[in-house]
Amino acid sequence: MLETVGRSKRIEQVRSGLVKLARSKKHVVLVGESGVGKGAIGERIHLESKDSKKPCASVSLDSIDEAKFSDLVSSIIDKRQFRNPYTAQFGSFRLPAGSCLIFEHVDEASFLNQRNLCRLIAPASSDGLRFIITMGQGAPAAFKGGKLYEDLYTILKSWPALEIPPLRERPEDIPELVEFCVRELGTRHKLDDVVIDINAMSVLVRHEWRGNIRELRETIERSILDSEDKTTFNIPDELVNEQTEVGRMLHWIDQGTSFSIDRSLEIIERRILERVLGKFELNQSRAAEFLRITEDTLRYRMKRLGIPTAQQR
Repeated sequence: MLETVGRSKRIEQVRSGLVKLARSKKHVVLVGESGVGKGAIGERIHLESKDSKKPCASVSLDSIDEAKFSDLVSSIIDKRQFRNPYTAQFGSFRLPAGSCLIFEHVDEASFLNQRNLCRLIAPASSDGLRFIITMGQGAPAAFKGGKLYEDLYTILKSWPALEIPPLRERPEDIPELVEFCVRELGTRHKLDDVVIDINAMSVLVRHEWRGNIRELRETIERSILDSEDKTTFNIPDELVNEQTEVGRMLHWIDQGTSFSIDRSLEIIERRILERVLGKFELNQSRAAEFLRITEDTLRYRMKRLGIPTAQQR
């Protein structure tokens, strides 16, 4: 399971918490930033439980239509029937005791949807069902920030919570995560063993990854599928800075590996120009003076390298 790959203390705590929650039948709140895999971890809690063969359904509470969610809640309460609110293609199914319902992005949902959720998880309505709630922040912080309906906060504050750390707080796990993703994607796309560029790994470890696990996986997949031979994972262009590219070139030379000098020099030139333009708040006159070139030359190079002007941004 990608979301819990790693050996850091933080992710070991998540794995330990997951096992404990799977063994219990308590309702759960999963807390973490977008992209850390809260929904997948919620599903894993159910799959590791004694009720793993019972149904498990997930609903994004922030995006579901309020009328549809109200109808869904009534259907579950009155008939123990889950009717797919997104498409009729998958129909509906019964929710016997031990079934699990995952409600995601609860702190981003409307108060009407939150109020209906309260109606569903009330003890008189929810007997035999297990609920897993995912939120970007803990219940106290969400309530204080005005993002959580008071009655729902009263319920959730007593539930056990498991916090999923953002990727930037466990960079030591990134090499193992990258290797896991590369193997998984190689198998999925029927590729031979994909080689990971050592320079790419060092850049990935240093990157902030605001989109967390989701962003990391998407970046790796895009890099592999965009590579010429689809057998090497190279660092995506958007993550490369001028120092990184120089280091890559020197490494390739030492290893006797051929490379496109024109492409590498374009990357270096683009990153330097972007850095200088940023220093002078996109003032081309001051940037050109700093670089000791004419404004016409700077504009030509910006156009050639696809660097937008202040008016184009």
